[in-house]
Amino acid sequence: KADRTEFLEGDIAEILVYQRALSDEETRQALIALQSKWESKGANPAAAIPKDGLVLHLDAASAAADAEGKVAAWVDLSGTNKAIRQSQASQRPKRIAEGLGRRSVIHFDGGQFLQGPAVLDEGDDSLTMVALWRRANANQSQVICEQNTVKKLAGRRAALLTVSRQEAENVYLLFSSTNLLNWTKLDTEIGDSFECPDMFALTADNDPKMLKWVVIDGNGDYLIGRFDGKQFTPEAKKRKGDYGRNFYATMTFENMPASDPRRIQLAWMRGWDEYPKNMPFNQQVSFPCELTLRTLPQGLTLCRYPIREIETIHGEGFSRDNFTLRPGENPLSGQTGDLFDIRLEVDLSQSSCSEIALDLNGNAVKFDVKGKILHSVGSEAWLEPRDGRIEIHVLMDRLSIETFGNRGEVSITNIAYQKGQGPLEIRTIGGEAKIVSLTAHKIKSIWK
Repeated sequence: KADRTEFLEGDIAEILVYQRALSDEETRQALIALQSKWESKGANPAAAIPKDGLVLHLDAASAAADAEGKVAAWVDLSGTNKAIRQSQASQRPKRIAEGLGRRSVIHFDGGQFLQGPAVLDEGDDSLTMVALWRRANANQSQVICEQNTVKKLAGRRAALLTVSRQEAENVYLLFSSTNLLNWTKLDTEIGDSFECPDMFALTADNDPKMLKWVVIDGNGDYLIGRFDGKQFTPEAKKRKGDYGRNFYATMTFENMPASDPRRIQLAWMRGWDEYPKNMPFNQQVSFPCELTLRTLPQGLTLCRYPIREIETIHGEGFSRDNFTLRPGENPLSGQTGDLFDIRLEVDLSQSSCSEIALDLNGNAVKFDVKGKILHSVGSEAWLEPRDGRIEIHVLMDRLSIETFGNRGEVSITNIAYQKGQGPLEIRTIGGEAKIVSLTAHKIKSIWK
């Protein structure tokens, strides 16, 4: 995107944008036509793309490239003559001959983009986009179809919740409806917000009289405020929701049973190029976490902590309470494997160490006592001891480390490759540590 919030890494073969919603049959026809043309599936010479309502048509063969193959302009074939250009040579994508099905493709390698006039009229949110593309880390090309319409069409629903007026300005808009068909825009905006929103009510400190509303941004950052059904009013500045590298597009479960009114959250552990290329799936979601609002010295804070049901998949475990850990000792030396639920509580008021660390198959989780910093797989978060103690909870999966401090005051979500399967290690540096409790349970597969 031109505002540098996201970049494409991969190949684009063809793009179609329609100023209307295609029918199911038209969508199928467009997909077959592109697949046949680019030989991503069996040929079907009878297939043709729909023409009615086509307002942008970009074919890699129509791109104008310089001597180095860099694309300065991409000619629109729809008949509306949109000018799609890039004046800066360093930001131009590159055309690659015979990139797909013996045809040219436009290759984006991060940081390149083309831009031009608006394809749709302002306020027109009835559209269909069809594109044939291939990610840099994917094994195959794919045709994608995205559709948004204000009209009621069988099998299709969409809600437009984000708006960008300028390159650097993104806001959430709120709409109300009595029948889920007709919507009215409310006179309120939530500024500095970008895609994948979530919004819900949550009581603070388990007090039913302290009902607050939480708005979560695409990257997990959040606002706490009031909502009267018409106006959302923030009561504090936006706060960090997670301190890791792979935490995005969160979602929470609605309509939990009245007897168990928890707010449970999942996050997309986004990482286009960080996962192995030989997996039968692409990327993953985080462990489910319960969200709570707690009053802390830094103010009202949204805390996220693993749900208690994870204990139902605990396997064999290690547990030891109330002991002193000295340099050179490792009570976890007998624990091997790649799936663990590890919990540690340390009384720093009775400890002399400068650091306490976990080595989890080559991945480091540690606490800097003097700096009050929790480190996890290259990411860090400030963590203030409570009553002289810190609590660290780590969920270790085959490709991830999720770390939580002080029962969810901070969370750090990261992709993490493992080097072997143990043994696990806990150690102190610069002195002794008073361990209140230490547990390490193996985690069993949810499929067994």
